[in-house]
Amino acid sequence: MYRLLIVDDEDIITDGLYEVFNRYQPERLDVCKAYSAKEALDWMSRTRIDIVLTDIAMPGMSGLELSEEIQKYWPRCRVVFLTGHSEFEYAYRAIQMTN
Repeated sequence: MYRLLIVDDEDIITDGLYEVFNRYQPERLDVCKAYSAKEALDWMSRTRIDIVLTDIAMPGMSGLELSEEIQKYWPRCRVVFLTGHSEFEYAYRAIQMTN
């Protein structure tokens, strides 16, 4: 079973994605949620997370900074970025981090 962690500071997005993914193959996907990067790191320190779906722009620690922490301490975890920003700089930085 894979464990997915959804991270976004907007409750409606986090809760909505949680509901969608929680219904998708529940026997193969365990879904967790966090409302900040700090909360996500707390989750990751307690349990194995295979995939993180995170917003790029969040207050405090951004999704890009979260990804750097994940790559440092949990290199096998995969990160997928989610954003509503139209600024290309965010996407460019996220792409650079994966290379």
